Amino acid sequence: MGGSFNPAHKGHLHIALHARRAGKLDEIWWLVSPQNPLKTTQDMADFASRIASARIIAKPHFWIKVLDFEQRQGLRYTTDSLNRLARHCRRADLIWIMGADNLIQFPKWKGARTLSRRFPVMIINRPGFHYRSLASGGAALLNHRRRNQTARQLSQKHGGWHYVHSASDPMSSTALRGRNA
Repeated sequence: MGGSFNPAHKGHLHIALHARRAGKLDEIWWLVSPQNPLKTTQDMADFASRIASARIIAKPHFWIKVLDFEQRQGLRYTTDSLNRLARHCRRADLIWIMGADNLIQFPKWKGARTLSRRFPVMIINRPGFHYRSLASGGAALLNHRRRNQTARQLSQKHGGWHYVHSASDPMSSTALRGRNA
């Protein structure tokens, strides 16, 4: 599960909890992005502060691993990060986890089609995005891979996607930064 974590908050934890439960996952890895190519650097905290906030939120949850993998490897795009992780962690069944808000912009991601073919994708509902995300270009891009399977079955074979409808937490980093301004 990638993100800017600017700052990390209970919404990130909420997504991780629902993904873990839906997929019966052993671990959730938070890939803290050095800089999301689709976001502006304005109002972006430095990397050290963002990864520290993620570690604080994740600390009570042994199954969440906060990684500076992209920073250390000099990676910028999710598809490159997942491909590199797959090479480094050959025995892991990797599933890409993202919020429904990201599904809308998914076609703008570098290598989105390749990512969706190589890795299973789990989308977690976000307030106000349910119908918009399912009617988006991102859903259309993934639709050829949609399977009648549970989230757990995603990890047993490559490809496919699953939408977790039940999860919906209103917290966002943007709202937090607005409150603190």
